[in-house]
Amino acid sequence: GIVLVSLLFAAGRDTEFFGRMADSNILMRRFVSIGLDDASVRGRLAALGVGLEGFTARPILGWGPENFLIVFGRYFDMDPEVPETFDQAHNKLVEELATKGIIGFLSYSSVWALMLWLMVRRVRRRDTQQVFMLFMGAAMTGYFVQNLFLFDTPGTALQFILLLAFVISLETTFDEEQARATDVERGGSRHKPGHVTEAHKFQEVRGWVSLVAVLTLVSLGIYFLNIRTYHAATAIVKTSNPSITWEQRLDLFDESISSFSPLANYPRQILFAQLTNNWDLLQRDQRLAAAAMAKREAAEAIKAEPEGWRTYVVLALLYQKMSSGVLTIEAALGQEY
Repeated sequence: GIVLVSLLFAAGRDTEFFGRMADSNILMRRFVSIGLDDASVRGRLAALGVGLEGFTARPILGWGPENFLIVFGRYFDMDPEVPETFDQAHNKLVEELATKGIIGFLSYSSVWALMLWLMVRRVRRRDTQQVFMLFMGAAMTGYFVQNLFLFDTPGTALQFILLLAFVISLETTFDEEQARATDVERGGSRHKPGHVTEAHKFQEVRGWVSLVAVLTLVSLGIYFLNIRTYHAATAIVKTSNPSITWEQRLDLFDESISSFSPLANYPRQILFAQLTNNWDLLQRDQRLAAAAMAKREAAEAIKAEPEGWRTYVVLALLYQKMSSGVLTIEAALGQEY
């Protein structure tokens, strides 16, 4: 069926019928326009080449998680047919190679290999759930294939977690079923009633201790990784309010930067961009305060991500803007700049 549909599409994509469907359906429009000359395809091919080049430069540990943007900026040669910047490889395998090296790639691949082995072992049992197992295997295949052209998002990552949890549950139930079958073959329970009771009590205590530990870790994680991040993002949104003063805006930027330092370079870049766009509208005192903050945060941004080329770009634009104003860059930032 897949082969026939593919042939039909290849033969009829340029017909009037497909053209009318593409006018009203964005998915069909993508199918009709897809090809080696498509901008999206050219960009993905460029990202693949850049990712493999970055992998060869740092093959063991890569450039670090979520650092594909650095790889792209370092190894991509300007191409007018690829106007956008890729901060993801749009291919999970290349992403792992470039950002986590061969160690990360083998770790990721081993998870999928284990999932495949467990699914095949369960399907070969030919029990009443075999058809359902085949459908779940198809879901795993679909997820893996689409990740060769996209990247993980909160929505798709949740699907992967559910599939992985399902396979783990298969392994758990498989062991339990094997144990029960062994008990039956031996003519009953493997343990005396008294021993079973003691084991049950131990498992119950261990379960409660584990529950308390997990709830504690989850609560701490929610605060440090979610609430603080959300607070920082909320402060950034407020900076776009035109009714607030620049003094209040700078305070909001400072609040966002200090709320969650691991991602502070995002608000810093927005700060530099807003100062560039509004520099001509600022009064002398506002310029002095803004320039002092920009100087401080520029040093912190470069220290946090010395390879983060976007920071250098927005800073260059800001310094160029400051140098052309009434208040010169030397007076604002000091002679060392």
